Amino acid sequence: MDLLTTIPAAEISIPQINALHTAATQLADEARAKANAATSMALLIGLKLTALKAATPHGQWEKLFKSAEKQAGKANRNHDSDLLDFTVRTALKYIAVTAEVMNRRLTAEQAQALQQIAVAEQLAPAEAALLEEITPPESLRQLYIQMGIVKPTRREAHAMACNEAAEHYDRTPPPEPPAAPSIASKIEAKQKEARQYWFGTDRAGHTRDSTYALLEFALREGLTGRFSRMSHPDLSLLHDLFTDLAKQTKTILNA
Repeated sequence: MDLLTTIPAAEISIPQINALHTAATQLADEARAKANAATSMALLIGLKLTALKAATPHGQWEKLFKSAEKQAGKANRNHDSDLLDFTVRTALKYIAVTAEVMNRRLTAEQAQALQQIAVAEQLAPAEAALLEEITPPESLRQLYIQMGIVKPTRREAHAMACNEAAEHYDRTPPPEPPAAPSIASKIEAKQKEARQYWFGTDRAGHTRDSTYALLEFALREGLTGRFSRMSHPDLSLLHDLFTDLAKQTKTILNA
């Protein structure tokens, strides 16, 4: 018995269900907005890191991170504000996402405008609108997965495979109905069927285990073969059958 069906209907509040639905919808919208904001922020960080890396002298890039100082067992030579709080690996992720978006998803004009944002201390309304416009619909983690930066979980891999299969199904046009067979193809099919029946194969010039092969073998046995061991009534039946068969095949050949 389903336990849910035992709940009295009077104890189920429709307004409460509506309120829960509204709350769930708001939370989903907030989650999507936060995901989009995180992706936009990652693009902005990637822009600034790309500009910083290009302006940094050779061999000095890794020294801009606190983690590099800690790994070397050194005290911070600079003030904390002069070092990046995350690792070089994280920085390269930001740079890779920005390069992906700018090189593959933007027009030349959008990419040029976006480069100007890298040196801005604060985003003007127009720059913020541009950043929001070019932000991909995928979350930051989804972009990392697509680019091979991080490995998807089993659940994520399964969902991606299902989405890919669904997209492939949507793109695949429905198969065209098979064309009606022509008269010539119908005749050929009947001929193959008849040859298969008599000769055991539809390949011309070949015979296998079939009525024809058995009769041919019996003829090769001669007068001392299995025909000689049959009774006269049975031989008479075969004689009448072969005579009628000969007449019928002669009629068909002469038609």
